[in-house]
Amino acid sequence: HITNYTDAALQIRRAAFFLCPHDTIAIMGKRTSLEQKRTQKWQQFLLRTGQILQRSEEAVATAMSQPLQQSLRINSLVVDPSSITPQLQQLGYTEVGWMPHQTGWLRPTVITEEVRQFEDLQAVSGACYVQNASSWLPPLFLQPKPGERVLDMCAAPGGKTSHLAALSDNAAHITANDNSRHRLFKLTQNLRRLGVTNTECTLRDMTKPPREEMIEQYDAILLDAPCSGEGLLQTTQPKSIDTWSVAHIRRLAHTQKLLLSTAWSQLRVGGRLVYSTCTMAPEENELVLHHFLRKHSDATLIAPPFVPPELQTHSLSTWNTITIAPTILGHTLRIPPQPRYEAFFVAVLQKSS
Repeated sequence: HITNYTDAALQIRRAAFFLCPHDTIAIMGKRTSLEQKRTQKWQQFLLRTGQILQRSEEAVATAMSQPLQQSLRINSLVVDPSSITPQLQQLGYTEVGWMPHQTGWLRPTVITEEVRQFEDLQAVSGACYVQNASSWLPPLFLQPKPGERVLDMCAAPGGKTSHLAALSDNAAHITANDNSRHRLFKLTQNLRRLGVTNTECTLRDMTKPPREEMIEQYDAILLDAPCSGEGLLQTTQPKSIDTWSVAHIRRLAHTQKLLLSTAWSQLRVGGRLVYSTCTMAPEENELVLHHFLRKHSDATLIAPPFVPPELQTHSLSTWNTITIAPTILGHTLRIPPQPRYEAFFVAVLQKSS
């Protein structure tokens, strides 16, 4: 007698085993093989990342198992941050001192129903945006100014674009680009909700050379490059490693070099460019800059305008057989994984004549 859908599904699975035992064993074998492959990937990742960060595999595993404490950016285009500061404090948010005008807050360690309701209400109105605090650094380092032409090359879903708009009080002329029609639709929706009025959204493949009329058109460019996202991996979520591989990192590094070259051709003399990723792989960070600087004598690395005082940072002097130039070591920001900050890499470049 079958009492419900679960019983029915169970009987079908049992029947499948007796009718097709070889198929069932094959499925179980594939599952075991997948788990073994996942374990091997984690071992490779932890060993490699330990070499990058100069830590033991155990220390890396511990760091990658800590849940990230997300943060809340108050959107000054929609609300005066001071008007909701008392409510934020009452709910247990902690102000991030290096964010301007009370716009950055660490979320409470325990997310209560009251906190969820507050964030849902503010998000619908566009008054706030949940991000990791590391993501605030690239727009802050770019320092967009009113009247400037600004390009966000890989803009979806729009968190950093809206931050650029807020930092310039909706007075910079921003082009927000993505190469996916689906992501571009989400980007457009988010920017509308967040009160961004000064932005044109475009659909372009930025790995290809720009049209002639786009050469040297922008005063400031943000290239938050597509990357392997190692900063988002968590050992408590074993499946998060599935898309990771060294081969994938190398493919992404090739794409990042193309994107950086395209960005540079669109930057005006005297303009500045921020390159950032949320990964620890040197191939996607220092080595992309190493390759770029060898080809562009008109590029100069500029030290970040500030470094959050509580932030742990790390520098990498060599990787494999390559010695990383001291200018890259001294003028870039490499953030290892830590509770309040996901792993990130940020560099600021300026174009000379």
